[in-house]
Amino acid sequence: MRLKAGAEVTVVDGDGLAWTALLAAGPDGPFLEIQRTSDVDRAVKDAARWVLILGLLKGDRTDWAIQKATEAGVAAVLLAVCDRSVPRPVGPDVVRRAERARKVGAEAARQAGRAAAPYVDLFPSLERAVEALAGQDGAGIAQALPRFVLDESPGTTSLAVHLAGREGCLGAVLAVGPEGSFSARERALMASSDFLPAGLGPRVLRAETAAMAAVIVAQAVAGDMR
Repeated sequence: MRLKAGAEVTVVDGDGLAWTALLAAGPDGPFLEIQRTSDVDRAVKDAARWVLILGLLKGDRTDWAIQKATEAGVAAVLLAVCDRSVPRPVGPDVVRRAERARKVGAEAARQAGRAAAPYVDLFPSLERAVEALAGQDGAGIAQALPRFVLDESPGTTSLAVHLAGREGCLGAVLAVGPEGSFSARERALMASSDFLPAGLGPRVLRAETAAMAAVIVAQAVAGDMR
């Protein structure tokens, strides 16, 4: 919106290819003229697939978590209205929140120079989000990935240790609860769905901080941040 005709920008195709383009003015509004393949700018293709299940949070904390997790390289964010989630959208608000979440992910992906935006969707319950892991709607590739649920209990094996023990692990499902964490019922559900408890160290983190930290820890163990 701030650029003028003649401004040079980089465009990517979602698979890592990048081109230089010029913003041009036409009778129907501005458009892009592709000039050449870019040898300088690059679109980041992610080597690992980290899928984040995130309990819906209060205020703008959900947006913040999506933004930072996307910058860190998350491949998919499955938002869930959990037992302890304060926001409980219904009707048109569900669509509005889902569209807003996708927009946040797309904008963060562009800022980070990523080749593609993460898959983002909103589910009415944790059960539906877990079911989507094996679906064919964009998150289905997570079906074969190991699964971890963040747990702040003392003595819980850390996420870093879990992942380091899986040689060549290039992806996992990471579940982060809302404020107040997951309920006992939800933890039982995840235990029955092959989720292992995983910690992030001795400090108790806010949910949005834990979501970002989990993706960063995973990327660091996988070697993406070397």
